[in-house]
Amino acid sequence: MAAPFYAALARRVERLADPDAPAPVEYPLAQELLRCVWAEVRKLAFFALIGIPLAVSLWIPGVNVVTGPLWLAWTVWVVALEYLDFPAGNHGMDFRAVRALARAAPVRTLGFGGLTLAALAIPIVNLLAMPAAVAGAALWWVDLRRGHGTPARQ
Repeated sequence: MAAPFYAALARRVERLADPDAPAPVEYPLAQELLRCVWAEVRKLAFFALIGIPLAVSLWIPGVNVVTGPLWLAWTVWVVALEYLDFPAGNHGMDFRAVRALARAAPVRTLGFGGLTLAALAIPIVNLLAMPAAVAGAALWWVDLRRGHGTPARQ
């Protein structure tokens, strides 16, 4: 529900952090809604592809000893991908490219996702954690562009 608004928030934070950067693509509201819904459906399918077998294996005695930490790591990874997708999507990157960006910096991805997940787990704080995570991901995007060339497709 909030995806179109978070995409707009990511654009605004990016403009404030780096006014000289290439402007992200801005779509009309109807097109933005459709684009965001379709992107969320694709992400959900990807998350389910790995998440469902992990969730099932949590119920298998013995296997669940290994699966528990894997489930936590997967959740942290998913949270990072979810929020990094907003600024990347604003520049026309699909979810496959976002996953490649995350794989290129696994420690940073897990750190961002872990801190975000911890903040999301705290009642009341979680209301502010979501937009803060979008802003943090937009700043991460700006840092990626500055440090590693332009990751975006213009």
